[in-house]
Order: sequence, then structure tokens, then C-alpha cells
Amino acid sequence: MEFGDCLTEPTPCCVHLRCKSLHIRSDERPGMIHHEEAMDYWCSRTSRNVGPDRDDVVHPLCQAGRACFEPGPSAD
Repeated sequence: MEFGDCLTEPTPCCVHLRCKSLHIRSDERPGMIHHEEAMDYWCSRTSRNVGPDRDDVVHPLCQAGRACFEPGPSAD
């Protein structure tokens, strides 16, 4: 399986969450990216792997309920 041949759909996350696949995969956009355990993520607001709240930046944590979370566009 090649990079980008994922069988899952991208899932909602904070619009500021970034990863390399966002620039490669045509099905991803800010606020809708794939969760990959081995992926390195960063926040576009801090340009680091910690968010404005100083917590880790990973897909499962960059969700609604986090103080710095901003929703992305609708999945429609």
C-alpha cells in the first residue's frame, strides 16, 4: 500500500491541525484530515507540535471541547 492509499475517509479536526499528508492527499483539507498514528502533526497557529494551550497537537486531541479548537468547513 502506498502513502495516500488509505481506505478510510478523512475525519473532522481543528482547522489549524496540519500534517504532511494535507499537501499530498486530494481528499484532505483543513479541518478534515486522516488520523495516522505515525504521522507528525503541528498547529498552524504555533508552527509547533504544541497548541496555543501548550498541549500536544495530535488528531485525537485537536477536537471540539479543546479551548483553542476551531471547526473546519462542513464535510458536505
